[in-house]
Amino acid sequence: MKRKVLIILLLVSMLSVSLTLSSAVAEEFSVLGKPLYLFGYVTQGATYGLKNTYDTEQGFNSAMMNLFAEGDYQISNTLGFYASSMVTVDWMYQLKES
Repeated sequence: MKRKVLIILLLVSMLSVSLTLSSAVAEEFSVLGKPLYLFGYVTQGATYGLKNTYDTEQGFNSAMMNLFAEGDYQISNTLGFYASSMVTVDWMYQLKES
């Protein structure tokens, strides 16, 4: 019974987070009179094992979070800069320790 309640709470919380957050954000700033565009998104996910097998264990196995950001700055018609970065974190190790 406790496991079913935990699964239902997890599904409800994941649904509420996905409905309240937008998947991508874009902002435009003016730097030296030229537009600077910043884009980014955050994703979260979790995996849950129903039983112990050779590659998973019963219970939560991962709690992944991805942060993605990119920027575009066009100085002139012939010169522009573009940068992007992505960070992926698995919080499961910290969650299992506490």
